[in-house]
Amino acid sequence: LIDLGQSDEAQTHLHDALAVFEREFGADHYEVAVIAGNLGTLAQRRGELDDAARWHERALAVKEAALGQSHPEVAISLNNLGVVRRRQSRLPEAAELYRRAVSVLEGGVAPDHPTLAAVRRNLAKVEAALSPP
Repeated sequence: LIDLGQSDEAQTHLHDALAVFEREFGADHYEVAVIAGNLGTLAQRRGELDDAARWHERALAVKEAALGQSHPEVAISLNNLGVVRRRQSRLPEAAELYRRAVSVLEGGVAPDHPTLAAVRRNLAKVEAALSPP
């Protein structure tokens, strides 16, 4: 629905799914984190960066509680929140989130994993922006 330009309908369905997952599995279930992350990405695409940050923070917290801080899924949420912080011009925070994501992924995926490569690129962009000319 999002790719079809129907973001309002997508948001409605995601909120409905979130309510079901919270009721059936509890607020700290992994599937709740997945929906929260999707809502964060949707909010980000709509330019609603504060909402996006809140949803990605929730996804991160639930994943850390459910999976542990060193799980590769946690790194995905760290990266997603980093992207929002970068778009909010909160570069030091974005850099720290990307560093944490790299640290998690370096221990859990192959050195040439595409997600690790993407996070490293994101980190390099932020570090370049933070460095004096």
